[in-house]
Amino acid sequence: MHTPFFLAVGFRKPHLPFRFPAPFLALVEGDVAAHPTLSPTVPPIAHHDASRARGLYSRSRLVALHSDHGWSLGEHGEWQKFSNFEHGTRVPLIMRAPWVRESVGTRSSVLAELIDIFPTMAELAGAPLDPQTAASLDGTSLAPVLRAPADAALARALKHRALSQYMRCPRDAAQPQKANDCLFTDRSQIAFMGYTVRTHTHRFTQWAAWNGSSLRSVWQQPRWPDIGEELYSHVGDDGSDFDRYENKNCNASEPNVAAALRVLLHEAVANGSAKARVDLVLVP
Repeated sequence: MHTPFFLAVGFRKPHLPFRFPAPFLALVEGDVAAHPTLSPTVPPIAHHDASRARGLYSRSRLVALHSDHGWSLGEHGEWQKFSNFEHGTRVPLIMRAPWVRESVGTRSSVLAELIDIFPTMAELAGAPLDPQTAASLDGTSLAPVLRAPADAALARALKHRALSQYMRCPRDAAQPQKANDCLFTDRSQIAFMGYTVRTHTHRFTQWAAWNGSSLRSVWQQPRWPDIGEELYSHVGDDGSDFDRYENKNCNASEPNVAAALRVLLHEAVANGSAKARVDLVLVP
């Protein structure tokens, strides 16, 4: 018998620019193997490829694999990840719970966010959250979908929207698209914040001025500031073609949809509630 346990570990590896704490360099001993490939002159029986990881994939382990952002490769004239477009906010999510046999080898169209991972793993691992903790979480457990991945109606009903946000710090008001990243910018100095909501059929994005003192967007009633709005149709999107959608802003041609999603986004973000703490959009 063994005692079940839950382990959440965050790793921060060298990123752009490549950097790491100097003391860690002293912990690295020796060089990379000079001869990593076994010579064909050596009989196979002489080699032993087992390791301490033997049986790793046959044990009862719950695993969640995801990334933190997408990446544009020239789409929309963009490179890298600094946007609220689908290419920047949609990331892979793979969850493995071998005892939930219905989920093995399946896919789901459920809308999901990275903040859903913790409550999902807690439920699947049989570690129920106390009511106070559960009420404070922004995420939704996706466990019902893993247990019934073929139930499309359940997937659509479980979550009706996913949120994301990204900021802009333009240096030139006349050309707001030029040099507008906020890298290494203190949050009190951010100029604009873009909020986006993704539903099963559309993505709606609203840009608003940012108040560095209150660390909130400047929402004006009864109308939000007219800095910029975007509406993209994902009708018919089955996830197989990332280049077909979000190429035309439908905000003017579908005013009723824009109005409905504007209210939805306003309720989720502009009221400043705990639920406004959003994370990257995640649509498996």
